[in-house]
This record gives sequence, structure tokens and C-alpha cells, in this order.
Amino acid sequence: MKKFGNSFLLSSVCIILALALCVTLFALLYKGGGAYMLNEGEATASPVLNTPKTSNSSPRPSTSGRLFPFQQNGLWGYKNSSGQVVIEATLSYAGEFKESIAFASRDGLFGIISRNGIWLVEPQWTDALPFSENKAAVKSGSKWGYINTDYELVIDYMFDEAYSFSCGRALVKDSSLGDGYGYIDIQGNLAASAKWRKANSFSEDKAFVKSGSTGYIINKIGEPVSTLQSDETGTEFCEGFALIHADNEYFFMNSRFRQAFNETYEDALPFSSSYAAIKNEDELWGYIYTDGEIRIEPTYKDAKSFSTTDKLAAVCDTESGLWGYINKSGKVVIPFEYDEADMFLNGYAKVKKSSTYYILNTSGNTVVLY
Repeated sequence: MKKFGNSFLLSSVCIILALALCVTLFALLYKGGGAYMLNEGEATASPVLNTPKTSNSSPRPSTSGRLFPFQQNGLWGYKNSSGQVVIEATLSYAGEFKESIAFASRDGLFGIISRNGIWLVEPQWTDALPFSENKAAVKSGSKWGYINTDYELVIDYMFDEAYSFSCGRALVKDSSLGDGYGYIDIQGNLAASAKWRKANSFSEDKAFVKSGSTGYIINKIGEPVSTLQSDETGTEFCEGFALIHADNEYFFMNSRFRQAFNETYEDALPFSSSYAAIKNEDELWGYIYTDGEIRIEPTYKDAKSFSTTDKLAAVCDTESGLWGYINKSGKVVIPFEYDEADMFLNGYAKVKKSSTYYILNTSGNTVVLY
């Protein structure tokens, strides 16, 4: 019995010690009533931008949908469509988000951030352009190159000028390639000779270029497919039409490189969502359809293109000089009350009234941006 009692006592002491050890470890893994989390910077090599502090009972502001750059004390951050701050204003530049990422800068250098304010690529470039066709032009020092969507450098820093990819081509310029502008393919190989004095990016597999005083439309291998008159310059093709400026007037060219409609205009904007804004001889703006017929009479002091996502266009009232929005029937759906008005994108537009910028939705409701 004595031997059994000693064994029982020893076992009890071991159990008590084990329990005490567990309690101690449990306490070490907790801080202030919550589970211990890795400090910022421990979970990833990239630092985290300042994000709004929330209490345990307050959910973090939503980062879904469109995020809007806003300015505070000379620095930039992001708000969601409800006007809530999702990334504090600590940036020297804040670009628009494209899906889950955006280019932003800190202390003059550009990097890539996530919607949660995490640096996916820490600031390291002197300039950058948004992603297009799975590549983005980035500048290191004085030279441009291209990265892919894994943020790897896939076309080396070698260009004095570089522009976004479109139609599998990117406009570039560097003395090592030729005396003017040329085009590279997605592998970075020269696809069209760098000999043009002026050039535009490709659209609908065509590009406007100029050599000397003569303008041309070229194909993707750099061959001229049409020659412009000496006083003509052109924009990129949009929805089958290019806008041509010649001798203080504008007209539209079709994909067969002929004037699409008999009418010419004092000014015009490219087609968007099947409508093009045009300015008549009375200095008033209206809209034509892709058949060249006027669908919205010229009655506005100024006008912008129709949104492809929301089918609304910003127009300026001739009497008040303020901006509002119309639909494709020409009906004013958001009243004239803004000093500035941007194009709608995915349900929202940025507008300005007096000295304050707002986020505007398609129902006409606003929240303060900055």
C-alpha cells in the first residue's frame, strides 16, 4: 500500500506540472485577450501601408469594387465607393486599381500595391504605366523595360521611351533601334522599323505614323496601308472609325480608309459605346451614331464620351456652365450641378462641386471623396 501511495503521489505531481506547463504556453500564445499574430513585416518581406484602425467590434472597410484615390495633406490614399478610407493617405501617387493591383509611389518611386495596402512590389521604379495585355512598362533610372503579371522583368531596360502594349505591339523609342519611333512584339523583338518621326499606339491592328510631313496608316509589320493628305493627322481607331483632323475641321474615317460620312465638324471625340460627341458650327456639342446620323442634338457647351460600362455621358449646360449626365436618349438623368465631371466607370464617377470632390453613383447620390 505504501508503494502504491508513493506512485500515486508521483503521478499526481507529474500531472500537475504538465498542466502548469500547458497553461504557461497557452498564456504566451495570447496577447491582450486575442491570439498572437505575427508583427507587420514578419509575415512578408514587403511592408504594409497604413490601413484604417478598427476596433474588435468594427469590421474593416470593404475593399471590393472600385477604389478611388483621394488626397489629404498633399499625400494620396484610397477610399471605397462608400467613402470609407481603406488605405491611409501616405502615398506620393496613387493610380487607379485594375482588378486587384495598382501602381503607387512612395518618396517618388513606384511600386505595386494590393487592395489591402500591401506592397506586392516595393517602390523601385522611377515611372510606370498600367498593365495592358499582361505587361506593364516600368522605368529604372533613365531606361524603360517591361514586367509580366508575376512582376518579373521580361523585356530589359533599354528604351528611352516606352508605351503600353495593344494589339500585341508596343510603341518604343531608342537610338540603338533607329532614328525614330518603332514597335516591338510581346517578346521584345523589333516588329516594325524605328523610323517614324511621330507615331501612335496600335488599335484594331492599325497605327497612325508620320515620316517627314507625310502621314501613313501602317499594319502590324510596319507596312503602309494608306497614305494621308499632307495636312491630315489621325487618332486611334475606335469601334471601326478613326477621327481625322485636317485644315481646322474633323471627319471620321472607316476601316477601308475612306471618309465615313459626308459631314465634317468643328471638333469631335472618338466613338465610344456606338456614339461620338461632335461640335457644330454654332460651337455646340451633340452626338452622332455609327451611321453618321445625329441622335442627340447639339445643345451643350461641352461634352464627353459615353461610358462603355454605364451608358451615360457628361455634358455641360450652355446656360449655367455646370456639368450633368445624360443617357443615350438624350435625357438628363443627373442634374447640372458640378464644376467638373469625369466619365463613369463601373457604376461611379468622380465629380467636383466648388472645392470638394465627390464619388457619384448612377442614381445621382454622392459621398465626399476629398
